[in-house]
Amino acid sequence: MEYFNVFSGFGEVPGVPVGAVFKDRASLVEHRVHINTQWGIIGTRDRGAESVVVSGGYEDDKDYGDLIIYTGHGGRDQDTGKQVDHQSFDARGNAALVTSHVTGVPVRVIRGADAKRKNSHAPSYGYRYDGLFQVESFWQGPGQSGFRVCCYRLVKVSESTAGWDVVTDVASLPSGNVEPGRTRVTRSQIRRARALSLAVKELHDYRCQICDARLTIKGLGYAQGAHIRPVGQPHSGTDTPDNLLCLCPNCHVLFDNGEIVVNDDLTIVSSQPNRGLLRTSHDHVINLDHLRYHRDLFR
Repeated sequence: MEYFNVFSGFGEVPGVPVGAVFKDRASLVEHRVHINTQWGIIGTRDRGAESVVVSGGYEDDKDYGDLIIYTGHGGRDQDTGKQVDHQSFDARGNAALVTSHVTGVPVRVIRGADAKRKNSHAPSYGYRYDGLFQVESFWQGPGQSGFRVCCYRLVKVSESTAGWDVVTDVASLPSGNVEPGRTRVTRSQIRRARALSLAVKELHDYRCQICDARLTIKGLGYAQGAHIRPVGQPHSGTDTPDNLLCLCPNCHVLFDNGEIVVNDDLTIVSSQPNRGLLRTSHDHVINLDHLRYHRDLFR
């Protein structure tokens, strides 16, 4: 089956409900759910990804239901299927998923039957359309075979959101949470310590630790709390002061996507405007192990 040189489009496919099962890849192509019988990722760097197939083909994939750690393509031996080389974000499908993360346009996820019966979320046969997922983050790290693989955190799209308690009058940094809890909404979400984020921002007077920008809205300081080592699977970062930065929205986005990294001596590495050295405080000490972990995600 040849690849169609057009997109079937982003988002839902008219007439195809979530949970629809197709007998094979050819049937997916026929219904325009996933328009190639071989590729696991449909898309381009320019436009982003429209659909992916999760079928147990890559050993580093992890399926938690409403959360999927999806492995990019490339570096596998065509005969054995084993990973024999590093993956690259320059590869067509891998680059497409990065674009989807940047644009925020969700991708269709299709799960294939798992012949080894290791994935409890896979259908018993054929291929099942399981809805739209957001590419929440991406990184590169060592896979089970020792080669660096491109990874993507896919989270099922839901209109439900977790509510936060309002916290005021924070005098000192809370201890935070070494193992952030989860609360069940439509999907599992990390319950982050709002008091901790507020305290870190107040400690720095809402001034970005990377570029020194201080934003105000109606006279009130505004900044964002940014985790250095991401919380949640598979990173398991802590909600503690040593893993949190006070950043402006621009630096937050750049930091989360590897355009800004910080060395052990706290020098900032980025082509974007920065103050040269990460500003810290004796009341807010950064864990260097978290900085190393963050750098390794994007080296």
